[in-house]
Amino acid sequence: TAIAEIRDQKLHYFRCGYRKFMEERQERVERAQREYIAQQKEIAHLQSYIDRFGAKANLAASAQSRKKKIEKMDVLDAPDSLQNGRKPKLVLPAPPKCRSDMVMLEKARIGWGGGSSSERSWMYDNLDLTVNRGMRMVIL
Repeated sequence: TAIAEIRDQKLHYFRCGYRKFMEERQERVERAQREYIAQQKEIAHLQSYIDRFGAKANLAASAQSRKKKIEKMDVLDAPDSLQNGRKPKLVLPAPPKCRSDMVMLEKARIGWGGGSSSERSWMYDNLDLTVNRGMRMVIL
């Protein structure tokens, strides 16, 4: 089984059953939330240092270094939670109408046997059969 999910503007592909997918999906969302919160704390901590010591002559170089660190950081977007994430819209066109005759046999032969006509045994000869859409049948 394979499941593809579109979340946080990315395609996530899973090769597992639905239960395992739901578990992994929950873990992935929780991990993304933890990473986002940790990064926001780190940015706040660095910004606090810059704000406190940016104007002091003896610590200005250190504050500038931390400012560059923030600028170089790959800032994560806040992940969508599972409850309020936007869902993609999937629109499929209506399927074309199929013919009413699903199977049609005309003058068919059903049987078994060998290669030559004398070795073959026909159960049915000149069989006409039509199976329409919606019919139910069993072949034993």
